[in-house]
Amino acid sequence: MIDILKAILVGICASAPLGPVCMLVLQKTLNYGRNAGFVTGLGSAFADTLFASIAILAVAAVQKFIEDNSGIIMLAGGLIVIAVGISMAVRRSMDQCSRVKKVSARFPLQAFFLALSNPGALALMFALMLIFKIDAGSDKLLSILGVAIGSVLWWMTLTLISDKLGRNLNFNTLLKINRIVGALVAAFGLWMVAKGSLAII
Repeated sequence: MIDILKAILVGICASAPLGPVCMLVLQKTLNYGRNAGFVTGLGSAFADTLFASIAILAVAAVQKFIEDNSGIIMLAGGLIVIAVGISMAVRRSMDQCSRVKKVSARFPLQAFFLALSNPGALALMFALMLIFKIDAGSDKLLSILGVAIGSVLWWMTLTLISDKLGRNLNFNTLLKINRIVGALVAAFGLWMVAKGSLAII
């Protein structure tokens, strides 16, 4: 039970950062209703589940290496999280909107390929697995299921809230939220770097 709860938290944390996928989901929700937004989010949830499967299988294969080099891994993961946070905070509004508007595939495929195109997503998944201590001793299927549930819960909650707020939730407001969340993500990355550095020392 504890393992699946931790995996659900991983799924939520992996889906929560505001970026192109979040913009896409919110756009579909505001333009076509919460069902369209939720279905779009499912595409991202599938990508997160795929990343989780890769991460869990890799963790099982290299757990000894991870245990011996946890400080270095935490340090590297922290640097990646900082980069993600800074990228979220400084991304320009026109780039965000144009990227969303140019996508022409069906709604869930849009989110899936946008999520899959993020090179930091798999690294972030590895970092989250390490933070929540999901390792080779965890039930792999339950962990993967937990990540999927967490991701789906996040998109369900986001689309319900954005549908309620309606068109008052505009892109300029989202960009301000991006900067705040980006700063928080970067701060979390700094904490990881500090913890990893102390472990190495």
